[in-house]
Amino acid sequence: RYLVCVPALGVPRSGGGTPASAGVLVAHDGALELESIDPAPAQLIRAEASIDRRKTARSLLEAAQASGITDLDGVIVIDAVALEDLVWAIGDVESAGVPFGLSDRTTTDALEIDAFLGNAPPRAAQRHADRVAAILEAFLERRPGLESFALAMAASVRDGHMTIYLPEGAQRRLIRSLGLDGRARLAGDGILPVAATWNAVGNAHVGALVQTTVRQSIRIRDDGSAAVEAEVLFDNQAGTDPPSVLLGRPAGGIPVGTFAADVTLFVPATADDISAETSRPSPIEVTRAEGLTAVTGSILVRGGDSETLTVTYVVPALVQTVEDGKQV
Repeated sequence: RYLVCVPALGVPRSGGGTPASAGVLVAHDGALELESIDPAPAQLIRAEASIDRRKTARSLLEAAQASGITDLDGVIVIDAVALEDLVWAIGDVESAGVPFGLSDRTTTDALEIDAFLGNAPPRAAQRHADRVAAILEAFLERRPGLESFALAMAASVRDGHMTIYLPEGAQRRLIRSLGLDGRARLAGDGILPVAATWNAVGNAHVGALVQTTVRQSIRIRDDGSAAVEAEVLFDNQAGTDPPSVLLGRPAGGIPVGTFAADVTLFVPATADDISAETSRPSPIEVTRAEGLTAVTGSILVRGGDSETLTVTYVVPALVQTVEDGKQV
């Protein structure tokens, strides 16, 4: 029995999105059966998330048990991007409220944007769950060829849109060897990480309309150290009306369509002279996580605007003289 969790990327958090729909996939005597997909219970939504998706999966298992979903042997996390790849493999899927069906060009928007256009959160959550169920049930019924499935999922797995977590056993080693376990490989000798996460503040799904870019520039200095400037840019392309589950509601002078998040940029543990700022001044916190230094600030981006978190730091002795030559 495997917990199937489908996050909403429009409400981002470390390593993906906030759980939106969930169900159980049962494997028995070589047959797969999907138990009902429903809106994610509150315990799953509140489960702790990490850039290391294995930690997130363990939190989801504990949360599922607390919600009454018991006797689970693992977790499958699959988001809208990976579901769209599944649709590519199996063909268009009919779903209530989608006039032309879910296709390999429309599925992500249908799950991340269209499902949340209304003003009633319970209805939006159920609409999302119904569309997810339609795709997964069609996948199990149509049984695409192995090659088609592998081609469809390769990019999604590489980019972290689908992960599988098994607590123990030989199967766990297989999942790890295939790169499916969501392990965060950020720290290590000779690595300058280009990694950032952001956790949305509030329940609006406006993150689906925010384009994010991570830029990093490195300058080797005369003493062999490296001066690094990293920037996380958020470009909010959302409109400012009408209020909806997607765009949120005005509150405390903050207009509809505003994207708020706590943003963390990871830098090497050996980094010195760390300095950070956000476009709109906010407190900066420097901690340790995943064997790295984590620099966190907050952004508040109104529809049509953009904001950044910028971090500068120095990595000592990046270039050393070795036998009259230079080695990075």
